[in-house]
Amino acid sequence: MALNAKSKISIVHGLLNWPKEETKKQFPNHAAFKHLDICSFVPQIKTRTFEAAMSKSLILCLQDSWNMIESYFEPNVDFLYWTDEQDLNKKIDHILKNYNDYIPMINHAYETLINNFTTNHFFERYLKEL
Repeated sequence: MALNAKSKISIVHGLLNWPKEETKKQFPNHAAFKHLDICSFVPQIKTRTFEAAMSKSLILCLQDSWNMIESYFEPNVDFLYWTDEQDLNKKIDHILKNYNDYIPMINHAYETLINNFTTNHFFERYLKEL
């Protein structure tokens, strides 16, 4: 976390490389695996995204077919998408040259996390009734 806090930008993604053939047999019609014919990735939310928000590092997320990050954070409000290496490099250069312009976005992501996704929220949402 200390290293994240020193990072102005955190590059994240929401994909997991998955065993294609086995999954197609076990889950032939599941929406999460609908793209296995063209790639072997499935959606998976990564903790790195939340670590970036907590440490106030700007979140740059790879845009994919599922965009799971949008279940937690809002694009262009809490984070930015990137689509390919060229786009990523362009955005990094622009952000570093204009970093102060992104501080409101960084702070909003932090507030979104603090107000919705702490362990206390998890407890209240899922464990309290147990």
